[in-house]
This record gives sequence, structure tokens and C-alpha cells, in this order.
Amino acid sequence: MTPGRVVKIRVSPTDCMSCIDVAKQVGYLREGISFAEVVSVALRALLQTVRQQSIVPDRDGFEYSEMMAPFRDQPHIDRALKVRLTKALGLHTVPAVVEETAEQKRARIRWDELRFKKETDPDNMTTEENNEFTKLTNIVYHFEE
Repeated sequence: MTPGRVVKIRVSPTDCMSCIDVAKQVGYLREGISFAEVVSVALRALLQTVRQQSIVPDRDGFEYSEMMAPFRDQPHIDRALKVRLTKALGLHTVPAVVEETAEQKRARIRWDELRFKKETDPDNMTTEENNEFTKLTNIVYHFEE
């Protein structure tokens, strides 16, 4: 495993294209490369450029723990969400196969939409949508009889 920190970021369309341009410029764009690698390469190339121009210091790495200290106690949101959802849904048990009613089908479709938004764009989930997601979870997984 490579040392460092794994992060999840949103990259604007303009910056996506620029990252591809940077990866091409440094000769790293190749068949089968993931977009995450493209962004990582672009960031490394640009940071190396600003280090060489003395805009930011070229550090030896000994300051890493001290500089990262303010960020170490942040829980890994994705993992924590999955653990909470697994517990909430009781996925350790196998549910019985039951015929889905029309209401449950509509609820499941809406739940899928909200789950997708919650996973891909959590910053834009409103309180109402979060409440609706919880209510639909109870319907879809038969928590309310």
C-alpha cells in the first residue's frame, strides 16, 4: 500500500479536463488509467512545479504527523455510513422473500434515487430528503408493519 491519505473530492468539469491535459503533458496518460490516477498525477505534477518555484517549501516528511494532526480524528464517513446502514438494515440476517406491493415498489424506487444522491452528492441532501430516506428505509426493509 502506498503511504499517504485517501481522499474523496469533487472535481469541476474544467478542472477534470485540465487534469487530463497535465497528465498528457507529463507523459502519464496511458490506456487503462483511472481518472483518480489522472487527478493524482496532475496534483503531484502541479505541486512539484510550485515546490521547484519555491512557492511552497520542499519538505522532508518529518513534519507530516504534526501537520496532519488536526485531521486525524475525522471519522471515515463512507465506512461509518456503511456500518450504520448495515446495522440499521440488519443485513446479518437473511430476509424472507415476500411479494412487493405497489407502494413498496414506489418506495424502493424513490429510496434508490435518494440513496444514489446520498452516496454521490451528500452535500446537497436536504433535511427533508434525509427524513424521507429514513422513512422509506423503514418501508422498503419492512421495519414498520
